Amino acid sequence: MKFRFRLKSFLKLTELREQKKKMELGHSQQRIREMESSISENRDHLRASLSGGSYKKDLGLWMAFGAQAVLGHLEQINEVESALSDERDRQEMFRGELAEYSARRKGLENLRDSLHKKFRVEREKKEQKEVEDITRVLKRFIR
Repeated sequence: MKFRFRLKSFLKLTELREQKKKMELGHSQQRIREMESSISENRDHLRASLSGGSYKKDLGLWMAFGAQAVLGHLEQINEVESALSDERDRQEMFRGELAEYSARRKGLENLRDSLHKKFRVEREKKEQKEVEDITRVLKRFIR
């Protein structure tokens, strides 16, 4: 007699979903790092544009091109910060789903382990009873 966990396929499905959420969370963390890096780079470019850079000597040239660069960097920073906020919200959602799948998997594993232990105990009792029955029958023939 062999132990068979009837919810094995459901446990496997839960494990796969948990792995998928872990991967999605990892990808989300990578996107957040990239966005944070992009914001940092744009802020550096913004500082350079505000300091005048190559336009320092000609105010008119700075007004024409430098101001446009400043506005471009500010716009880029705002867009990336908005996307970053959305990605952080998605990340929190992924974390919640991952916690749910992990809890479900652990519950199923605990159920499986409990049922397996019960199965082993019952099997050992049955085997012990069979040994006792055989011993009883042998004792009758020996007398």
